[in-house]
Amino acid sequence: LGETQIIAETKKVLEDEGVDLDTLGKYADKAAKRSKTVLLVKNIPFDTEMSDLRAVFGQIAPLGRVVLPPAKTIALVEYLEPNDAKKAMRALAYKKFKHLPLYLEWAPMKVFTRPPQPAPKEAAKPEAPAAKKAKAAAPAAAKAAPEATAKATAKAAKPAPVAPTSTIVTVKDTAADEDAEETGTLYVKNLNWSTTEETLRKLFSKAGTVRSVSIAKKKDMKNPGQSLSM
Repeated sequence: LGETQIIAETKKVLEDEGVDLDTLGKYADKAAKRSKTVLLVKNIPFDTEMSDLRAVFGQIAPLGRVVLPPAKTIALVEYLEPNDAKKAMRALAYKKFKHLPLYLEWAPMKVFTRPPQPAPKEAAKPEAPAAKKAKAAAPAAAKAAPEATAKATAKAAKPAPVAPTSTIVTVKDTAADEDAEETGTLYVKNLNWSTTEETLRKLFSKAGTVRSVSIAKKKDMKNPGQSLSM
């Protein structure tokens, strides 16, 4: 009975958020077309709140919709631009969230039945009395400004000496930035115990530049002082 109730609540939340349940059910179908802006998030800790997901994914770029059903087995995160969704996929896939790694997939195409609703506009705040006075005095101040400037110019017999200045120029390494956007982290499993970091570096260097390689190791009980890859 409890499981049936959870399933019913999950379906209701998804439908209320405009999720097409039939389309969502095709996420495991490799032949199904994928969205370019909606991420399917799995392996979510049960104590996760909507605000937690918005904080993590919102640091990449502005978000559209974030849907988190009560069961918290999956979530849908929507970005407004495809490029922002790609950045999030590269930056957050398998990243540790609370105590678990995030599993990200592209959601099926047209998983939402309607477009995102625009954010409500804030009502205009009444103008403060001080602001009204300042606005009323602005024309008079603008008229007096040229007169004061002319008087000050007439009094200046010689131009004031100009103190030497120093300029700090910051050079942005565009090539490094572009390379950083393409950087990703791969988690490699099923390694042989004799695998070394240098072996992995040589193997993956064939595909591109390798910044770092780190193998989780444990003590070799048969050979004290030695270690094995986990």
